[in-house]
Amino acid sequence: GKTVIQSLQLAAEDINARGSYHVQLLLEDDGTQTKNTVSAFEKLAEQDVAAIIGATWDFTSNAIMSRAGRKKIVLFNTSTLLEALNNSDAQGYAFVNASTAESEAGPFEKYLEAAQPKNAVVVFANNSWGETQLKVYKRIAASHGVKIIEELRSTLFDANEWNVFIAKIKQKNANLVVLLLNKNDLTLFIRRG
Repeated sequence: GKTVIQSLQLAAEDINARGSYHVQLLLEDDGTQTKNTVSAFEKLAEQDVAAIIGATWDFTSNAIMSRAGRKKIVLFNTSTLLEALNNSDAQGYAFVNASTAESEAGPFEKYLEAAQPKNAVVVFANNSWGETQLKVYKRIAASHGVKIIEELRSTLFDANEWNVFIAKIKQKNANLVVLLLNKNDLTLFIRRG
């Protein structure tokens, strides 16, 4: 979140320095809680904003899509996979400039071509982002003859028992472990692993 805010502040300063437009940023933190995302959206909407940038995650973004459409407020998402968002709920008021799941998986496909593993275990986030990624990575793995021998869904957002997951992975003796996780879970998993 901090890097997003810093980027937005730099962009606003740049736009304001040109003098054609004046951009004022109003910031709300949803704490990665859907109910807080809705409250933040409503608070910003009451301030007659021209657009809302965010929310960060698919489940928080999807919680406000229909509200953006009803209130005719542009909702711009910079971080969530297009395939994981319910943009149609925003009735033409939602825009995304984030990567697609397919483009994010490009390096994975190149790795499979070079390493040619026979099987893999996939650990994925328990949300629509993780499920979207899983579909794409499974399809790519299958197209390269890689058998997915286990799919492990995380149990909670940022609060998983990674030691249990790691034990299951070790039992499978896979050639490859694919981690489709958010940054915090990924960092914890790698530390435990």
